Amino acid sequence: SSLAGKEIVEAALMIRLGDSIELTPGATNAELSSQCDIYRLNGAWQASPQPLYDFYPGTLLKSFSLYAENETANIDLLNVVKDWAAGQANHGLMLRGPLNRSQYANSACVKYYHSVKLLGWCLE
Repeated sequence: SSLAGKEIVEAALMIRLGDSIELTPGATNAELSSQCDIYRLNGAWQASPQPLYDFYPGTLLKSFSLYAENETANIDLLNVVKDWAAGQANHGLMLRGPLNRSQYANSACVKYYHSVKLLGWCLE
């Protein structure tokens, strides 16, 4: 790894919200979630279809919500990047929106992130 042996002093994931598409079946009380969960994957991602409900692909790092277009989330990943620099396996991260189980109506909210960047600093 290019980070091996270096002291990581800062690491943050910057995520900027883009357009979103909301699909509702006409019910006025449908629930749409603005939340997104970030997981640190525990192993290599499987290509086969994954179960939709009660599926947790790794360790939950943080949940965040973005409401307005171009709003940006800043997620601290210092401990994760330090682990990777120390030689722990890097299987990547996953962004996952919680599935809506509205008692009123089926609905979906599809979000698009304009940019996802990992920014950080390390000492040689």
